[in-house]
Amino acid sequence: MNRLLNQICVAILLLPSFVAAQTATLTTEAPEAFNAKFQATYIWQTKPAFQAAYSGVNSLSPLREKSYSFTSTAYLGLRLAPNTELYFNPEVVQGVPMSALTGLGGLSNA
Repeated sequence: MNRLLNQICVAILLLPSFVAAQTATLTTEAPEAFNAKFQATYIWQTKPAFQAAYSGVNSLSPLREKSYSFTSTAYLGLRLAPNTELYFNPEVVQGVPMSALTGLGGLSNA
């Protein structure tokens, strides 16, 4: 069952590349001179207060809290010559985790 699920996931991940490759072979358009793509994600979270038998330095606070995370990426490309392309791919990540947690317990924006 796990093997079948893995094969299905791989097929789903590769499908857009396959479709793009098939589409590229069918079109006779000139290559684009430049491209610009942008993406941003903002995730806001809150949790209510709860009872905790233990609280410590690395524990989630039992108090009501809010947090957020923000990620953004720009993908900019420029064709300088037939065999020369220049790409710029800046990324920004910012966030405030609940209870000032770090590591895997920190920001939840993957």
